Amino acid sequence: MLDEFLVNLKERKRTSHFLHISEEEHPVGGQLMGAEPEQFALGAMKLVEAGFDGAAVAVEGGGDRFQIRVISTAFDGLMPVKKQQLVYATINEQIQSNTIHAVQIITYTPAEWEKAQKMGIG
Repeated sequence: MLDEFLVNLKERKRTSHFLHISEEEHPVGGQLMGAEPEQFALGAMKLVEAGFDGAAVAVEGGGDRFQIRVISTAFDGLMPVKKQQLVYATINEQIQSNTIHAVQIITYTPAEWEKAQKMGIG
């Protein structure tokens, strides 16, 4: 389902549905809901990693507030808002249930990340 969502975004097709990932497709989601607050960052990282093949994911923060950095080729050719929508789609259920209250999402393509590293950003 996420692959279809990505294709539609890259082809600039409008979709009128939200991406829903079931427990079978995303088993760590249920684990995050019952996790202790100090384990939320690890759970959030697993959720995002499950949504992106081969992405580098880093999550900082605690309690219900996180900063998530994702480096992925899935972002190639996408506008910043579309990149963030892809990441939000992986944690939307936890945001809606208020398990995750505040999140800052930083996205890079591998080329953007390399450039940011050379500039001392990121």
